[in-house]
Amino acid sequence: MIIKNKGFVAALLASTITLGCATADRGQGADVLSTYAAFQQGFSEGNPFMSHLSIPQMAAVKLGLTQAVKFLPDPYCTSGLWALTGVGYSAAIWNVGVIAGSGPAAIPLVIGMWWWQWDDWRDSSYRTCQDPWHFEPPTFLPASYNDMN
Repeated sequence: MIIKNKGFVAALLASTITLGCATADRGQGADVLSTYAAFQQGFSEGNPFMSHLSIPQMAAVKLGLTQAVKFLPDPYCTSGLWALTGVGYSAAIWNVGVIAGSGPAAIPLVIGMWWWQWDDWRDSSYRTCQDPWHFEPPTFLPASYNDMN
């Protein structure tokens, strides 16, 4: 796969790492990046709400919505970020499945990821809603793993 717009990809990666919430921002960023990868392979957007947008427009809508949700009162903020996280990562995994040849084959991975990350996504969403400027560095293991050590 040849990435035609490396500057855009670098900007999106940098923005999703620095925007704050380790879950919702990164989940939406993962969706946009995997959509971009799918576009590079000749696929088109299946979401009718996003199908008319370019990749930079999708990124602006998704990350803008995520930032707006951070300023809603609870319980809307926590549940909104929690949902945006799950939907973002699920869409990213689906996109990778489509690129690999079968979106539905990704469903077990989505279910497993939800089971594995559910509590950590909720906790991260709650912390972000308490302080929208809160930054969580990227982690590769769930917080509950760190509690066991």
